Amino acid sequence: MASGSSITTPTAFWNLDQASGSSRTDSCSTPANLTIAGTVTQVAGKISNAASVSTGSNYLSNISAGKLNATSSFSFCGWFYLDNSAGGTIAKLGSMAASGWKLTASTTNLVLTTYQSPSGSTSLTLPGTYTISTWNFFAGYFSSGTLGLSANGSAFTTGAGTAPASSSGIS
Repeated sequence: MASGSSITTPTAFWNLDQASGSSRTDSCSTPANLTIAGTVTQVAGKISNAASVSTGSNYLSNISAGKLNATSSFSFCGWFYLDNSAGGTIAKLGSMAASGWKLTASTTNLVLTTYQSPSGSTSLTLPGTYTISTWNFFAGYFSSGTLGLSANGSAFTTGAGTAPASSSGIS
């Protein structure tokens, strides 16, 4: 993207409020629909309905989403609800063994990690900014060597980071 330019429409946009079916629809003009792996149920969401997954073997995935490759600047945002303090993976693109990024919740922090094979990973921790058993909003980005992460309207925490060399798929 040229300096000073902006994207007027998202690359992918999932409402996750569909009540049934084996996938969740991307609302963009060139869709990257998500496929359900395991059991995903519909629950009351922050706005309309939401997709609920209970363990690592249950998730929404798009393994061929080439348009989601995060090899340079990227941003993402969404809502999450954790019903226990154990935390877990909220969103990820790619894999830890290769290249990609992952947003996780620990017992008290949000952590954004980018992976670039073979050079390793970079993590950014946002301490104490989410609440158990309520809806939380997150936003993150990578641009010009900087990672940024925010939750529930907090100021962005930033740090040095690297973009994934290549990645495919989101889960």
